[in-house]
Amino acid sequence: MIIAFVVGNGTFGETAATQRAEAGTRMLVTATALESMPMLALEQPLFGVPARWIGPDGQPRTEMVPVVVGTKAGDEVPIWMDRNGARVPAPSPHSTAVAAGFLSGLGILAAGAAVLGAVWQLVRRSTAAANVRSWGREWATIGPRWTTQQ
Repeated sequence: MIIAFVVGNGTFGETAATQRAEAGTRMLVTATALESMPMLALEQPLFGVPARWIGPDGQPRTEMVPVVVGTKAGDEVPIWMDRNGARVPAPSPHSTAVAAGFLSGLGILAAGAAVLGAVWQLVRRSTAAANVRSWGREWATIGPRWTTQQ
């Protein structure tokens, strides 16, 4: 159980450090959709429309950005950029670090339980086999006294 806690805590710490690094190098920029995305009943919830924003160098940029269905021209669209102005995914939320730590700890705990269960089964089987052999030897000694051969 201690190992599971240590592994889970370590995974959480590493993931949280990665998130802090991402948050320190990424910035949220608000772009303006230049075209509307019509309401469509399709399975895919994200589509691209051209949008404009001001980059970190102060220059206006226009690119296709993913938007949800129903976005209208003029709507604000959040996008994430790195310090160089390249679009990047949003930083991972804190819940990702919590989930990674919890699941890795839980995985170690489950693996430990599986190993413990396998060892327990081996001990039970070997003990049962030793008992059967011992009882067989004892019966070979005591059995003739209890039974009569005719």
